[in-house]
Amino acid sequence: MDDRDRRMAFAIPPIADPHDLEPELLDLADPDDRALLIRAAHPELDLNAETMLVGGREMNPRLHLTIHEIVAAQIADHDPPEVWETAERLRRDGYGHPCICSAAR
Repeated sequence: MDDRDRRMAFAIPPIADPHDLEPELLDLADPDDRALLIRAAHPELDLNAETMLVGGREMNPRLHLTIHEIVAAQIADHDPPEVWETAERLRRDGYGHPCICSAAR
């Protein structure tokens, strides 16, 4: 696995049940495809809700997905490289994926 593959594996949360999506056919370099994968990885989010509780924390589901998309783009484009460097350092220090909604899985 090359560096870009490692970055993308980290940027896109795991999808437990892709439903109608075929993740292997999507292009992780395409922001729209990444957005589909990020949404599919968060079936617990109600996009019609203004706020909701996930993992004991209140959050805005649309804002959460938007932040995921921004960080995924930074990691995919390696711009700025400090984002990926920080993610690697946090993983080495024992932190898991930073998504707060992963606590709900």
